[in-house]
Amino acid sequence: MILQKIIVDTGLLKPEGLACDWVGEKLYWTDSETKRIEVTSLPGSQNFFRTVLVYEDLDLPRAISVAPTDGLMFWSDWGPEFPKIERADMDGKNRMILVDNNVAWPNALTLDYDKKLLYWIDAKLKYIASVDWDGHKMNVVYDQPDSLPLPFAMSAYKSELYWTDWKTKYDYFCSSQVNKVLQFNHFFPFSAIHFFNMTGDTFRSPGKLRLRGKLTVMDIKVFEPSRQIAIPGFACARNNGYCSHLCLASNTDSRGYTCACPTGIKLVDEYNCAEEFTEVLLLARRTDIRKISLDTPDFSDILIPVTSPEDNEEFRQEFTKYFQSDDD
Repeated sequence: MILQKIIVDTGLLKPEGLACDWVGEKLYWTDSETKRIEVTSLPGSQNFFRTVLVYEDLDLPRAISVAPTDGLMFWSDWGPEFPKIERADMDGKNRMILVDNNVAWPNALTLDYDKKLLYWIDAKLKYIASVDWDGHKMNVVYDQPDSLPLPFAMSAYKSELYWTDWKTKYDYFCSSQVNKVLQFNHFFPFSAIHFFNMTGDTFRSPGKLRLRGKLTVMDIKVFEPSRQIAIPGFACARNNGYCSHLCLASNTDSRGYTCACPTGIKLVDEYNCAEEFTEVLLLARRTDIRKISLDTPDFSDILIPVTSPEDNEEFRQEFTKYFQSDDD
């Protein structure tokens, strides 16, 4: 039995992409309304904290994938002004653009961990392409517009690509071992998964894997041990990398990781975060009260859940900390 557990339920407006760091036990996501990329610890991990990683020059961030063994994360942005695909370390540092030419709506992306390739689908220009993790060797692997009316999400397994499409209500699959597109039909009505095999130089129409039920399929992920390789001796696994809060994988740091602080808290040295905010703005709305730290440059708001001020200890602490009443 699969049990549902809420991990994050505040500070979200339109979360779109989701990626799991199975090594560091973190969850990464994009939000196209807050225009941020964030990360949080997974429930049950040694430390449970959340922070903002990327908040500048994001328009409509969409898909996101991570490569924990290399300390890298990748995401797409389909904003009309500057659509692109980017890469950064998993701590949000060392950001670089991989693709910004001949791209419009990069709705979906996925990673080939063995070949170190990134695949994406452009829903407007209607093609599937790949590029290496440094932004080189761009290759269009499929460009049949009739088979890509409105692709939304994709995943990979060995030589096979899978993607969902909102218009056809199918999920597609593409395989690289038989030089053609195969068709899986489970005789289920309404929705399906598209598939495609990537071996060879020529490709035909994608196959379809039908799903039971009247569904609008959103994201798609392949879960298989070969796609979740462990890292023996990963530094964050030993005493949380000696970080006081978050230990995040890094491709460029000599330690293989960096330490990070919860949203709004500043890092006082390489390993330790400040105990609390030193400067904060409290914002009252009709439905809630939020605090915005002025200690960090992202100025992300944090919800203070309030039913009534008299019954809420967190509200009382924040109010008395920053304000002093005057009876006169």
